[in-house]
Amino acid sequence: MLPYRMEDVLHLLQIPVPARVNEFEIRCPNTNCGGKRFNINLSKQACCCRKCGTGGGILDLYTFYTGVSRKEAHREIVRLLNLGEVVKNKEAFVGQEPARPEVVLEEMASADILHETYSQLLAYLVLAPDHQAMLEKRGFTAAEIQKLGYRSTPVLGLQAICDKLALSGCQLRGVPGFFLNKEDTWTIKFVNRGILIPVRDLKHRIVGIQVRLDHPYPNGGKYLWLSSNNKTGGTRGTTWTHYTGKWTKKSKSAIITEGPIKGDICNLLTGVPTLAIPGVSSIKHLAFCLDKLKENGLEKVYVALDMDYKDTKIVDGKEIPSEVFKAYQKLLQMISDKGITYYRLDWPREMKGIDDYLMFKNRGVQ
Repeated sequence: MLPYRMEDVLHLLQIPVPARVNEFEIRCPNTNCGGKRFNINLSKQACCCRKCGTGGGILDLYTFYTGVSRKEAHREIVRLLNLGEVVKNKEAFVGQEPARPEVVLEEMASADILHETYSQLLAYLVLAPDHQAMLEKRGFTAAEIQKLGYRSTPVLGLQAICDKLALSGCQLRGVPGFFLNKEDTWTIKFVNRGILIPVRDLKHRIVGIQVRLDHPYPNGGKYLWLSSNNKTGGTRGTTWTHYTGKWTKKSKSAIITEGPIKGDICNLLTGVPTLAIPGVSSIKHLAFCLDKLKENGLEKVYVALDMDYKDTKIVDGKEIPSEVFKAYQKLLQMISDKGITYYRLDWPREMKGIDDYLMFKNRGVQ
């Protein structure tokens, strides 16, 4: 038995796993297929495309997306998951490995503790020059970047950072991203290099950190949440809705968009309080935020999601809406059910996100 599960590999590949399901379908990794019926079965720890037949087990899933051999896949997974030395016994690949002890996760700490620990963590870090340049190219000023708290993932000294945090009185237990290593000391799980993006709640507390990867995963995913859900003493991250802006007694409206960077840009350029969801399908926390804002005077929202929601697909010669469009419709229905008026904002499709449009219109960024 392999010392990791399908869920671990899905996390490494940045493939979202729906909550409370044992089976779901995604786009087939076989470029010659292109179908969207690639079945992931968590109960059987197997995968198979219902259209072209591409499939296999845990290692096969990793090889489909990375192009490496099954043996190399095992080595990479073990390294990325910090599971220790690669098993040298060749029988490991036919199910002869000892089972990995079950990992007991910590309950997530309170929002106040998350904010204190994450704020101090970011204070110890810096923003690399290439990341600074990328954010400025997106249209931020240097002052805005500093104020928003963007940082780069540290390359070295993770344990030393944790020691400093502990000495300063910060709690690490129950904070996603932190876990206990083999020496039973605290460290941080940073998988790959990228930009750390503070994600804030309605009280402007940093309750999560999203990482924008320098190099996207093979499936195109370039964002992940700081999490340590498969580590000893670790804590599972969650998909927060990022809030930015100032809500006053006179506030009546808000903007809904995708991604915390877009949310920050949107608020900076419009002055309107903004809610940034992780993706069009991740609206559970958004519903909570809308309820709270409605209690404080919210009457209408402007829905400004990426323009790819209009994409369609051809099935049996017929043009049908994409899954993104269906999720978009569910989002609008949820808003309507809460008695909140919504307005859909559209712009030229060559500008994918609201940030692209606003930057072009307000600051001339192309």
